[in-house]
Amino acid sequence: VLDSSALCALTSMLAEGGPTADAALAAVANLVSNRRARARFVELGGIALLQAPLRSEHEGIYKNAGWVIASLAVDTDISGDFTLDGGIPLLLQYARSADLGHQEEAAWGLANLSSQSELTATLMRANVVPLLVTFARSESDGVRMQALWTLANLAVHPEFRQEIARERTIPALLDSFRDPAPGTHHSLTQAARALSNLVVTSENRAE
Repeated sequence: VLDSSALCALTSMLAEGGPTADAALAAVANLVSNRRARARFVELGGIALLQAPLRSEHEGIYKNAGWVIASLAVDTDISGDFTLDGGIPLLLQYARSADLGHQEEAAWGLANLSSQSELTATLMRANVVPLLVTFARSESDGVRMQALWTLANLAVHPEFRQEIARERTIPALLDSFRDPAPGTHHSLTQAARALSNLVVTSENRAE
């Protein structure tokens, strides 16, 4: 059972900074598996409090903050508040980690956000496509699949197809079909889905 007062206290500790903030963040990272905890943390202004931990050079702090921001991103019930509170730039910051595990968590969050049509324009304004194109060529199957899924979701929208293609997206998608690794059926399905939408636009066919 979620103790709302405990989460409020943890959020206050996180806001105060210092060693207690690190312990509070670790506790929040454990709590965000709970749907009500995610909603309450956002309601308490928790997203803004993740900015400093996501700049930390301490791996444990950075990892906990990244896990929290990724967990919030996949909850469709709070996506509106997540976006309004500046969650997408923080998720992209986490995505730029050199760690493949971190990248996959962030890409998972982006894939879930991109499944909501009302957030497409916000994601495009955040310039997510270049990062996704890089991830589409990742050595990690998980990172690659989530990136291709996100590109496929974004490419559904005709008004953004040319903008997506300008980032050399089509060559990256075609690369998915060259010597595909075993067990990548889902990735190939998403790559094909993205391609089928992008090439509908005549300007993109020359790619």
